[in-house]
Amino acid sequence: GEVTTIRPNIKIRMPSYDLSHEAKLKIVNGFNAESNQNFLTNPSDEEVFLTGEEKTIANKMLQELICVTCHTQGFNKDIPKAPDLKLSFKRLRRDWIKDWMNHPQKYLPYTSMPNFFENGTLAPVPYLNKNIDQQLELLTKWIIDYGK
Repeated sequence: GEVTTIRPNIKIRMPSYDLSHEAKLKIVNGFNAESNQNFLTNPSDEEVFLTGEEKTIANKMLQELICVTCHTQGFNKDIPKAPDLKLSFKRLRRDWIKDWMNHPQKYLPYTSMPNFFENGTLAPVPYLNKNIDQQLELLTKWIIDYGK
């Protein structure tokens, strides 16, 4: 099948297997049985509504946190160093996006993604009363909305 590069800076990829639909389903069901997660839920299943003010604040946060320096796709012509944010809503669960932004090294210790919100001790930008949970929630909603 066609392979889409998701993480341009990481030289690893998921292998492709020539499996029947039934074999794939057995693997998915096995992972699901052990994961304690809702089956096949992801951010695209949830409605996200952003007000004009929320979009403005999220865009300011993206610029101040220099997100588009690495997540360049759709923002500038620079070579991307990080995944295309438009793909997130199709691939990732809402709570995972938020948790990743809060401490990315928990998931990928060698990631170049900065840890802006480490342990809730420092709000990186002055928006939303410096409330880290609200900032993370807004950026999560923005990412989901951006992908649609």
